[in-house]
Parts: sequence; structure tokens; C-alpha cells
Amino acid sequence: MKKLLGMILTLALAAGLAWPVYAESSTVPPEMTAHAYLVMDAQTGQVLVQKGGAERNYPASITKIMTLALAMEKCGGDMTQQVTVSPDAVYSLEAGSSHVALQPGEVVSLNDLFYATILASANDAANVLAEYTAGSMEAFVELMNAKAAELGLAGTHFVNANGLHSADHYTTPYDMARLTQWAMTVPGFSELFGATSYTMQPTNKQEQERLFGTDNCMLVTNKYQYEGTTGGKSGWTEEAGYTMVETVTRSGRSLICVVMGSAKKYDKFSDSIALLDYCFDHFTPVTLAASDITSPQVPVYYAEGAPSVGSAPLALSEEGYTFLLHSALAADDVQVTFDTPERYMVDEPFTAAMTVSLREGLSAGSCMNREIGVYTLGIDESAVSALLDANAKEFVDRPAWWEVALKVLGVLFCIFLLLAALVAGRIAYVAYVKAQRKKRRLARRRAAMLAAQQGLMPRVQQPRPVHGPAMTREPAPALRVVQGGRAEGVPAGRAATGASRGRD
Repeated sequence: MKKLLGMILTLALAAGLAWPVYAESSTVPPEMTAHAYLVMDAQTGQVLVQKGGAERNYPASITKIMTLALAMEKCGGDMTQQVTVSPDAVYSLEAGSSHVALQPGEVVSLNDLFYATILASANDAANVLAEYTAGSMEAFVELMNAKAAELGLAGTHFVNANGLHSADHYTTPYDMARLTQWAMTVPGFSELFGATSYTMQPTNKQEQERLFGTDNCMLVTNKYQYEGTTGGKSGWTEEAGYTMVETVTRSGRSLICVVMGSAKKYDKFSDSIALLDYCFDHFTPVTLAASDITSPQVPVYYAEGAPSVGSAPLALSEEGYTFLLHSALAADDVQVTFDTPERYMVDEPFTAAMTVSLREGLSAGSCMNREIGVYTLGIDESAVSALLDANAKEFVDRPAWWEVALKVLGVLFCIFLLLAALVAGRIAYVAYVKAQRKKRRLARRRAAMLAAQQGLMPRVQQPRPVHGPAMTREPAPALRVVQGGRAEGVPAGRAATGASRGRD
């Protein structure tokens, strides 16, 4: 009996050494041989655990996740298309690198290239996919880096489609998880990612079939097989060590696990399994209700320069925010912070951010990644509408100061134009009058000159005598008629005249 108990104890100890052992109360992730690792919730992008998640590492052949996803986007699901292998795709490879013996001029289907790349990690097939997708391997590298920038992979830079080593070819565990999260949304990729075998039919250059099988031990029957594994891609170079990306789904929850820099070939599987066990066993969904969140109030403005019509809260999701929380923690251990613009201007873009994270100083804070999630929020439009309606007369209809200023300037400008027109009219009138006077003077001069030339100078009239104050007329003498009809006191000439008039 003692020997039996001893054997049982020995087997138990051996079993304990075979798999990583969790720390006390499982409040810290298990120890890894990998240099860096990260586990992400595939649905939300939440990082559950990580070590060196933002550190640059050489990816090796897990680079091909990007190559496959971009090529599948290009083909639009039609993997029957035929492609001709170019000399560059074959002869640019390093000696001894993995390949499936493609030959220049060989005509193969996209389906052949996809399965050769994912299962056999064929660098020649990856190069052909690159040329098919972008026209050349150089152009494809530009496309890879453009997609990396679009996805926000700040720690990633590619120089080739296959992952062969280069000092300028690097990524991070977080970037690889985010890249895989996107790749799984590309039609056809998830099925390819979970493939275990493929038979490539004979071609114009190869008479025999080529059989490809997966090296992902978590997908097939062996001691590393892991329940719920849906796909994966491995890699190795001397500089990168062993790298691995796995996708696993259990009970409706999907996780992406990335390990980089594992020391031995099978360590990448044991590391991945230990991390996934830790996350599936100790994380549960928690929902933070909108009613439990105190939103900051943002001043609302109807127009530039106008007074604020009040403040409105941010628009929180009615369903709340669901995330995974370690079982050693409670909802009270979570805090919410906001990054909010100083104001909201009606009809202008507005974006705020809400960060959910663990409170600082928690005794169990090392059991998971401190930052849980960052959520993009907008303004509560219903609250804004209510403010505008309530303040319509006082604020909304009141023009902004710059509108008033423009109107005043407009009136002043019109007055200036009117005054300028009046002054200009007066100047024009005076000029016209002077011109007419000058015209009349010239006309008189011409008339005088013409008369002088024709000898018809007008007679000059003698001026009439002017009777000044000293030149007074004497009163005419009184006329007295005498015999003979002559008026006495009248000169003879005048008397005659008067007599004759009297005779008439």
C-alpha cells in the first residue's frame, strides 16, 4: 500500500511538472518561456493579460497572416483564379527557407497558394500571392504597411510578405492580436486559418500531387490538442525564436493568444495553453450599466460667439459596457475616466473617450491587464435638443456678435457710399456749370471775331446822360397864349410846332 501511495504521489508530481503551475490563488498569470505574450478578447479587443505587449519582436512566419488576409480581400472569395509563378517569386528566397517547390512559369490556383502558405508556411507561395495582390513584391510591402497604419499597429513595420528575417521587419504581440482580429473578419480567412491538410493537384510544371499538413498541434490529435481551437499560424527564425498565434472559442467566448520568442519548438504550444487556461478559467463577463456611470456635462453652444445654452451629458450605451473581469476582482475595483472636449458646438463633429480600467493600488491588480477598454462616445443629442428648445428665444434666435458686427459694418458702408455719391455729384455739378460758362464765353468771342472779319461790327451806342443830384431840371415856364396864336415864353421853333399840332 505504501508503495502504491508513493507511486501515486510520484505521478502527481510528474503531472504537475508537465504543465505550468498557477501562482497562489491564481491571481497572477502563469510563468512563460516566451519572451512576450498577449491574450485578447476577439469580440471587444480587450487585452486580458500581457507581458511586453507593446515591445517590438521579430514575427517570423506569423507575418503571413497579413499576406493571406490582404490576398483574400483582393480575390473577393474567388480562389479558383489561376496565377503564373514569376522568377522573382522563386529566386528571391534565401537558401533553405520553407517552400513548396514552385517553378517559374508554373500555373497554380489561388486556392493552392493559400493552403501552401498557411499549412506549409511556403515563402514562395507567399511571394506569388504578394505579386498577385499588388503587382510586385515591393508594392505589396507598401500595401502591408498601409493596412498596418489603418489598423493602428504603431509598433509594426514590414519589409517582405513571408517573414524572413530583417532588422526592419518587426511587430508587437498587441499588433499581431489586433491584426488577427481584423483578418478573421475577411471572408474565407477563418476557414483557411483552421485548415489541417490540403492536396495540391498536378500542374503544368509538376506531375505529382503535393500534400500539405498543419504543424499546429493544438488543432489535431496529440498531447497539445486544445479544445475549442479554431485556427493558428506558427513561425520560426533564429533571430525571432518560436512565434505562435492561436484563436480559440469556448462557450461563445473567442480569444486570440500571441506568444513571441519561445525558446523551444513545443514551448509555444505549452505557453499558449497555459495562458488560455488561465483566461478561460478565471475571467467572467461583467456589465457596467449606463446608470452606474456619472457622465461629465459638456457646455453646448449654438453658434460661435453666442452664449452657452447649457450643458449636456455624453451619450452612453443603453445596453451598458460588457467586459471580462478576473474572478479575484469585483465591479467596485473598476474605475471610469473621460477625455472630453471643452465644449460641444451644434452641427460640428464631437468625439469623447471613456476609459474603463482597474483602480490603482489593488492587491490583486496584477491578475489582469489594468486597462480594460477605451470607448468612443458622442454627445447626448436628445439633451442638446431639449436645451435648444428651452432657450430658443433667448439664445438660439439671438445673432452672434460677429453677425451683428457685420450688419453694423454693412450699414456704415452704405452710408459711406451715399455720402461719397453726394460729394461726387456735387463735384460733377460744379464742373458742369464751369464748363457751360466757359463754353458761352468762347461762343461770344468767336462771334465777335467773326463780325470783325466781315466788317459788321455793331454800333456802339452813346451812353445816355446820367442826371446826378446837381443836374436838376428847371420847371417849364407857364405857357400863356397871346394874340396871334404864339405862346409867350416859348421859343419860336417850338411855338410853330405847337401851333401846327394845334391845327391838326
